[in-house]
Amino acid sequence: MNDITLNERHPRRCYGGYVGMTDSRGTHIFVNLRCVHFDESRYCIYAGGGITAKSESATEWDETSAKSQVLLNAINQSLS
Repeated sequence: MNDITLNERHPRRCYGGYVGMTDSRGTHIFVNLRCVHFDESRYCIYAGGGITAKSESATEWDETSAKSQVLLNAINQSLS
């Protein structure tokens, strides 16, 4: 938490979490790295990535942008 406080300039809010399901093969849990924070007049899209030693920065950026675009599309559909 100290590293986050020192390095992030924005409030973290709640852009992470997990979702899961159980079926005949077991329990499957996935990390959710996207959300939207709304207030009375605006919204802010948050998306994160799973960076590893084998990650390629351009690919990670593309994946994060795609996650954000899905949320933006949903917002735009609800406004039209």
